[in-house]
Amino acid sequence: RSSDLSFRKQWYQRRVLQEAEEWSKIEAKEIALLQLEEDMAKLEAQEIARMKAEEMARIEADKMARVKAEELTLLELEAKAVARLEREEAVVQLKSEMISLKEKQKTLKDEIL
Repeated sequence: RSSDLSFRKQWYQRRVLQEAEEWSKIEAKEIALLQLEEDMAKLEAQEIARMKAEEMARIEADKMARVKAEELTLLELEAKAVARLEREEAVVQLKSEMISLKEKQKTLKDEIL
């Protein structure tokens, strides 16, 4: 009877150990699964951050392109304004020369007469 009790006790201990090992394996798998989910979440966060950074870089590049285009437009307008002023100055200079020539012509006519 004591050997029967000893046998049952050993069988029960083995069974408890087996169940403990099975639970340990299950817990290890659950921990591994949680770690995998955490790693996936980190990768997703990194991908989102990368995409946001690319979007911000694109927006910044677009802004810079618009600023450069506006600067170019302003330079073109300034060049046109300068060219117009130069033409107006040339016209004034020509008119002044014409008046001077007409005065010389009149002086010469007066001298001839």
